[in-house]
Amino acid sequence: NAGLDEAIRVMPQQATYLSWLDLRQLGLDVPQLTHWLTAAGLALSPGHWFGREGAGFARMSIAVEPEVVAEAIVGNARHDGIGIGESGTYVRRPNDEQAWLADADLGAGVELADWVNVQLFETRREDVKRVTVTVPGEELLEIVRAPDRQGHTLAAIPDGMKLKYVNVVDQVVRAASAIDFSDVRKSQMQAEDDDVATVVIELEGGLEATIRIKREGDTAWLALDVSGEGEAKKIADDMNGRTQGWEFSIPKSQVREILKRRDDLLEDVSS
Repeated sequence: NAGLDEAIRVMPQQATYLSWLDLRQLGLDVPQLTHWLTAAGLALSPGHWFGREGAGFARMSIAVEPEVVAEAIVGNARHDGIGIGESGTYVRRPNDEQAWLADADLGAGVELADWVNVQLFETRREDVKRVTVTVPGEELLEIVRAPDRQGHTLAAIPDGMKLKYVNVVDQVVRAASAIDFSDVRKSQMQAEDDDVATVVIELEGGLEATIRIKREGDTAWLALDVSGEGEAKKIADDMNGRTQGWEFSIPKSQVREILKRRDDLLEDVSS
């Protein structure tokens, strides 16, 4: 039917393999529509099966074998590309130079966070017992939980020195307690590298996270290794199973917050 492509509208999808077709322009009531679908040999589910609001629609599964799905490369969306208020999405097949504007907003983002969980490490700050920061060429920085368990402080503050402001140490713990990544690559850091900073985070329950950070130009790369005993070992094994053999790019602003020097935290009492 030459008019079907205009009468049938594909509804925008939201991260699903089920597609809804708007068939109301066909002008068929529910019994007629059900008969039409059956006669056409279409394996679609009439929308009224899923509630009264589904009348006039049909649901179609577009699930196929993984290798078939992988043949479609989704590009950027083009607003009003199909018509006023109707967006389209550029798609192409692998190795093809020609891209086509599909008559649908596929809702496929191009950012890493649209496809994977970018949370690399997260813990409650109140569960952090100790943080040790080792930066090449700098004095070791040891942070411990405050005696009243309200925040954190330096393990030792030299005579005549004080913290620059109340929560300056807590900012380090906060930055190290929640880390998201923006890129990933195969491990490249070597044990003998002398430009790698190390951060060790000791948690309640026996879990210990060792973070190695290396700056490369405008990028900072991080490697994570977690250890523990008993129940903590199960958590550590699960985390290592996802991170071992990989390095993760994290914001340099966060690296600056984590890799503080003593001079960044302390000042003369007289100041």
